[in-house]
Amino acid sequence: MKKHYPLAAILAFFGICFYMFYDFYMDAKKQAVDELNSRQKIHAAQAARGIEEYFDDWFRHLKIISKDDSIIVFDDEGKKILGEIYHENKGKILGVTRVDAQGKVIYTVPIDETVAGTDISHRKHIREIMSTHRPVVSDVFTSVQGFDTIAIIVPVFTGEIYVGCIGVHMHFQEIGRRYLEDIKIGTTGYAWMTSSDGIELYCPVPGHVGKSVFENCKDFPSIIAMAHEMLQGKQGIASYSFDKIREDTVEPVTKHAVYMPVKIGNTFWSIVVAASEVEVIAALTDFRNRLIVLIGLLLAGGLLFSYYGVKAWRIIDEEEKRKKAERALQESDRRLRGIASNLPGVVYQFYARDDGTMGLYYVSERSEEILGLENTPDDFFERFSTCIVPEDRERFLESILDAVRSHSQWTFEGKFIRPNGKGLYVRGISQPERRDHEIVFDGMLLDITESWRAQQALRESEERYRLHFQSASDVIYTISSDLKVMTVTPNVETLVGFTPYEYIGKSVLDIQGLFTPASWDKVLKDLSRLLDGETISSAEYEFITRDGSIRFCEVSGTPIIRNGTVVSVVSIARDVTERRIVEDALKESRQQLFDIIDFLPDATLVIDTDGKVIAWNRAIEEMTGVKAENMLGKGNYEYALPFYGERRPILIDLVIQPEDKIEKKYIGIERKLLTLRGETYMPALRGGEAYLLGTASVLRDSKGNIVGAIETIHDITERRHAEELYMTLANSAQVGVYIVQQGILVFVNPHIPRYSGFSEEELIGKRSLAFVHPEDRALVKGQAKDRLTSQSAAHYEYRIVDKSGTVKWLMETVSTIHYRGKPAVLGNTMDITERKDVERALQESEEKYRLLVEHAGEAIFIAQDNVIKFPNPRAQTLIGYSANELMNIPFLDHIHPDDRELVSAMYQKRLNSQTVPSIYSFRIVNRTGDVLWVDINAVLVQWEGRPATLNFLRDITLQKNMESQLTRSQKMEAVGTLAGGIAHDFNNLLMGIQGYASLMLLDTESRQPHYEKLKSIERLVQSGADLTRQLLGFARGGRYELKPTNLNETMERTSRMFGRTKKELTLFTKYAEDLRSVEVDQGQIEQVLVNLYVNAWQAMPGGGNLYLETQNVYLDENDARTHDTAPGYYVKISVTDTGVGMDEKTMERIFEPFFTTKEMGRGTGLGLATVYGIVRGHHGIITVYSEKGQGTTFNIYIPASAKTVPEQREIHEETFRGTETILVVDDEQTIISITRDMLENLGYRVLTAQSGSEAVEIYTTHGDEIDLV
Repeated sequence: MKKHYPLAAILAFFGICFYMFYDFYMDAKKQAVDELNSRQKIHAAQAARGIEEYFDDWFRHLKIISKDDSIIVFDDEGKKILGEIYHENKGKILGVTRVDAQGKVIYTVPIDETVAGTDISHRKHIREIMSTHRPVVSDVFTSVQGFDTIAIIVPVFTGEIYVGCIGVHMHFQEIGRRYLEDIKIGTTGYAWMTSSDGIELYCPVPGHVGKSVFENCKDFPSIIAMAHEMLQGKQGIASYSFDKIREDTVEPVTKHAVYMPVKIGNTFWSIVVAASEVEVIAALTDFRNRLIVLIGLLLAGGLLFSYYGVKAWRIIDEEEKRKKAERALQESDRRLRGIASNLPGVVYQFYARDDGTMGLYYVSERSEEILGLENTPDDFFERFSTCIVPEDRERFLESILDAVRSHSQWTFEGKFIRPNGKGLYVRGISQPERRDHEIVFDGMLLDITESWRAQQALRESEERYRLHFQSASDVIYTISSDLKVMTVTPNVETLVGFTPYEYIGKSVLDIQGLFTPASWDKVLKDLSRLLDGETISSAEYEFITRDGSIRFCEVSGTPIIRNGTVVSVVSIARDVTERRIVEDALKESRQQLFDIIDFLPDATLVIDTDGKVIAWNRAIEEMTGVKAENMLGKGNYEYALPFYGERRPILIDLVIQPEDKIEKKYIGIERKLLTLRGETYMPALRGGEAYLLGTASVLRDSKGNIVGAIETIHDITERRHAEELYMTLANSAQVGVYIVQQGILVFVNPHIPRYSGFSEEELIGKRSLAFVHPEDRALVKGQAKDRLTSQSAAHYEYRIVDKSGTVKWLMETVSTIHYRGKPAVLGNTMDITERKDVERALQESEEKYRLLVEHAGEAIFIAQDNVIKFPNPRAQTLIGYSANELMNIPFLDHIHPDDRELVSAMYQKRLNSQTVPSIYSFRIVNRTGDVLWVDINAVLVQWEGRPATLNFLRDITLQKNMESQLTRSQKMEAVGTLAGGIAHDFNNLLMGIQGYASLMLLDTESRQPHYEKLKSIERLVQSGADLTRQLLGFARGGRYELKPTNLNETMERTSRMFGRTKKELTLFTKYAEDLRSVEVDQGQIEQVLVNLYVNAWQAMPGGGNLYLETQNVYLDENDARTHDTAPGYYVKISVTDTGVGMDEKTMERIFEPFFTTKEMGRGTGLGLATVYGIVRGHHGIITVYSEKGQGTTFNIYIPASAKTVPEQREIHEETFRGTETILVVDDEQTIISITRDMLENLGYRVLTAQSGSEAVEIYTTHGDEIDLV
């Protein structure tokens, strides 16, 4: 049996080694996962805090904006604000929307007019904000613009009324990227985020964002289970597995995750920070490899040891061999534990020898990763000590010496600065082991930076709580469930005179003496309620201080419940002694006030804001017969019953809550700020014979808040009866009677509404000056003041404006009286409008006729004794003489010699009362010699007792000129029509002659004897064509090729050419620099100018000056009407010569065709007729001014154009031949024949028709063949 012991020992050794390897490795793995989870929590917490702050900033920003007036009423400035929000945050947000109170879109940025008016009230987040009126964060939804988003929405109010909301569409993926994209745990770790309804808002896995986590991970139950926890807003740690597929390979993956909620407004999101277990395994790879090597060495050593042990078994005593093997096993076990402990940090083995030397045997490789120091043991201790911050270095060295001296566990925490300058906090821990002449410490250095910061934050939070606890103005204390005092703030000593230490640890029952007997019972009852889980918001107790004085405190308490059981109570006590003193003084003061009210001589009552009677004095008891004890505390308008016999608001109610319907029932009600005064009839008091005057005002507390109202009531029945008697007398008066108080009408008798047109209701309550004519108000105020001061009743006059707007005159006297207990003004008025109208009519009659005569547009005068008398200004202007001059000149001297006989005869017949036309026309000659046409309308009158004629003279010169112009125009139109018809027919004949001559020339050689005769025929035909062209130009029957033209260039070109041929003329030009363009046929206009040049040259046979000018002009409606054209902008051309000139008769005919003043053979008489026709054909105007021997000026007006003058380019003409088919249509057979022959000679195929119907018939048959018509 003993032979099997070595084998059993070997197997046991192997089993122990494998167990130790597995145990160490799993323990290290668990610590690595815990460290991973800690880092994940930190990352998640930082991201959650960042997202929460981001949304808080947006909430604050939108709340500020929602209060802007432009956003509330949403005007153009509001739209501008939304635009600025969008453009300032472009890339972070997708849009901004303003929604109205009904849930309809008002406006969006970016602007989309198709969205405005869209009803989105069915959306969950809109329904929520419409019902709660609180800020909302939506779930993921598709906006009306078509993009997926989440929205931050805040309500918009005007006052307390909800008028809609303003929302920002957030780019939720961008939020996720900003706060989660940088979270990396090794190479496989990442973060993702979901909304409260499970929509993935951010995830680096393609295709996951915007979809439900339950849809994305439906095949992974462990993720679904974690998601359910997340959607409940929970925080936790989870592991989940899934299959990772790469091409044809399926790889199982386990991930460790931390999930944490993000609280956002009314909802929450959940952040998940996940990392693959590969990261943990990777962190343990070095440890695992070293452990395997160590175990391998141990196994190899064990095998060797076993081998030699077996051999020694035979040589050495069995007991001795067992002891050696046990010691070797123990040594190996100690070394294994020393190396493998605390693997997440830097593993080290430190020695301290008895001779005082210290150093390290071993430092793990993680020292470079964690500390930034190489893991060479020789100088590691010196390098590590140097990196400890100076303030911790001495403590570090002292702790090592203490551990060596005491042979105890070494621990240390301090700040360490890596060689790269990055700081971290480290924790060192090791266990000592005595070996011969040295102590060996096996331990580990851990990076505790994150946990240190968390602990530091916790310490700071605890310190803030401690400071708040110690500095609180109120006493805060806690009591355990067994009634022991656990904590008390130090200020308890200020309150009661006892220190906290005199209470802490004692039972509440031991401090009964602190409270008065009456309060102690209440303390125990309230404490029992707290221990039953009930919260006490306020309770008041009397307590006794150390010095024996009694004070009052107000206490609130809250139970602390854990697992359904009250474990302690937290209470806050506040000293309210001063407040109680003030309240008691207030009660005493109030009682004094009620005593004063009770003894007031006037009936007085007081109500609170609930309408309950709190004061009802003796005077009102006497007035109503109702005792105070039967009225105090009553509400629901009980106090109205003694006065009105019904429950209804009275004056004291109206001062708090105005009500127009009730106020109108009072007589002469008057409101000044929050004081109301009014008279009323009391039907239920003294059998309905009482009139009372009430004055009511609000009552306020020290803070200005309304706490009730008071009303005093005075019996004015006797005064009222006296006033009614006076009113009866006043209403019977035949003059207007009124009473005014403080400028307001309070009484008018029936006479005043009759002459003012306003009803009594419209007058009463209005300012008396409101009806006075604005120009007389100062007068009335001054006169009334003077009368009242002097107590005189003298009258004065002023105007009023009645309801219809008519001005009326009043005569008035005023005096002072007392009316309804207040000073007033009594006025007596009489309507004197009719008298004033008669006076004014008489005064205005002369003025009116004087103004009519002086400002009449016609000349008005009296003709008597053959001279003009009483001429108005227009008559003097028209004739040119003053009134004095006209009285000394026989009026027939002003008549044109040809018309004097007519006018004289008419004048004498009218004086003899014979029948003559009332209106007739004749000519006068004014002072400057101008001949004017006038119409006269005369009547026989008596002037200064003798017969005369009253004459109205109207200047009709312009009308006569227009009639002459119209007659001439109509004459020219008739002649033009005749000339055009002749020219057209003549032109057809010439075309036939020209065509046949041209055809004969085509077949005739130039050397034949008839060739030159045929050419002469062509030249004669051309001359005839020029003649017909002029006729057509005059008749405006020619065709114009209109183009935008600069007339400066046209005049310059034609005048330069003309001037070269007429050296005896001197040309002067004046062209407008900014001359407008015109649309004209340039050839026709050139012909007009050349004709005018020639006409001027012929008028100056001995030479002379020719003046050419252009201008921009505007013809108004009067100018345009004179020339029968449209008003507007025109270009004016002036051609002036210094020739022989013309008389009037010649000027009247110069534009007639064939009219000429030249001798036979020197002209056709068509030059100026052509000019006239071309100008009128361009919708222009031509005028002429000339005097015999003074030269002539022609003015041409052409309508201006807004078009730009195009650049002139030379066009090269070329005769084209062809083979196409052409349809020729004309009603002249000659024209058809000639045209057909010419086109056929050019190679074309020709079809002909002599009428429109024939042409349509041919085109119907041969339409596919015809190329041109």
